[in-house]
Amino acid sequence: MRGWVRVLRWGLFMALTVFFVWGAVLVGAAEVSPPRVWAALLRLLREGLPGPSRLGVTDRILLYVRLPRVLLAFLSGAVLAGAGAVYQGVFRNPMADPYVLGVSAGGALGTATAVFVLPGEWLPLSMMVGAFTGGAAALLLVYGIAGSVRSTATETLLLSGISVSLFLSALLSLLLTFVRDRVGSLVFWMMGSFSTADWDKVGVALGLVLGEVLLVVPWVRDLDVLSMGDETAVGLGVRVVRVRLYLLLVVSLAASGVVALCGPVGFVGLVVPHMVRRLLGARHVRVFTGGLWLGGMVMVAADTLARVALSPSELPVGVVTALVGVPFFVYLLRWRRG
Repeated sequence: MRGWVRVLRWGLFMALTVFFVWGAVLVGAAEVSPPRVWAALLRLLREGLPGPSRLGVTDRILLYVRLPRVLLAFLSGAVLAGAGAVYQGVFRNPMADPYVLGVSAGGALGTATAVFVLPGEWLPLSMMVGAFTGGAAALLLVYGIAGSVRSTATETLLLSGISVSLFLSALLSLLLTFVRDRVGSLVFWMMGSFSTADWDKVGVALGLVLGEVLLVVPWVRDLDVLSMGDETAVGLGVRVVRVRLYLLLVVSLAASGVVALCGPVGFVGLVVPHMVRRLLGARHVRVFTGGLWLGGMVMVAADTLARVALSPSELPVGVVTALVGVPFFVYLLRWRRG
C-alpha cells in the first residue's frame, strides 16, 4: 500500500510540474492561446530553435522570452531547494539554506566583482568563476566562525551566517559606490530576477542541476547517518568531516552558480525541504530529490506572480520569495524556541 502511495505522490509531482510550467508559459503581458503554445513547442521539437527572424511576434515571445524564463526559473529553484536540503542535513539544522548562511551574498559579491573587474568577451565565464569563488569563501568563513566558538548550535550558526551575509553585502555596496555609472544594469539582478533569461543560461542551469544530482545523490544516504550524531556516524564508518565538506562545497558551488544567473533569490532552499518532508517523509534521499521538483515549481510560481502582479511592470522575484520566506523563518525560530 505504501508503495502505491509513493507512486501516486510522485505522479502528483510530475502532473503539478507540467501544470505550473504550462500555466506560466501562458500567463504574461502578451496573451497567448494554448493552441499557439502547442504549435510553437512542436516546431521547437521538430526543427530545433529557429532564428528570431523566421518567427512571428508571438512565437518569438514564446520561444525566446517566456519559455527560457520559465525553464530557468524551474532549474534555479531546483538547485536552491536541493542545496537547502543538503545544508539542513549536514548541519542538522532546519533553518540552514544558501541565503541565510551567506553563500548567496558571497556569490553576488563574486559575480559583481567579475562584472566590474573583468569585462569583455570572457565575462559569462568570469561571472560564474567569481560566483563560485565568492560562495565557497562565504561558506568557509561561516563555518570557521561557528567552529571557532566550539559550537554548532542553531543560534551560533545563524548569527555567523547573518553576520557574514551583512558584511559581504556591505562590501558589495562599497564596490557599487566606485562604479556608479554602471550600477543600473545590476540593480534588478541584485534583487533576484529572471528577466534576462535566454537559452544559454538555461543550458548552464541544466548543467548545474545535473552536476548537483550526480555529485550529491551517491552520498545523500550518509546524511541519514549524520542525523544520528557524529559519534554514531563515525562508528558506522562515515568519514564525517570529509563527507560534510564535500557535500557543502558541491551545493555551495551550485547555489552560487544560480546567483550568477539570476541574482540572490532567498528562502526557497529554506522553505521547500520542510514542505517535502511533510509530503514524502524525512529520509534525505526523498527530501533532496523531491526538493528538486518542488523547488522548481515554487520558483516558477513566484516568478509568475512577480511578472503579473503589477503588469506591465514586474517585481523582482527575490521580493516575492522573501515575503513568504521571512514569516516562515520567524515561525521556525519560534517553534524551535518553544
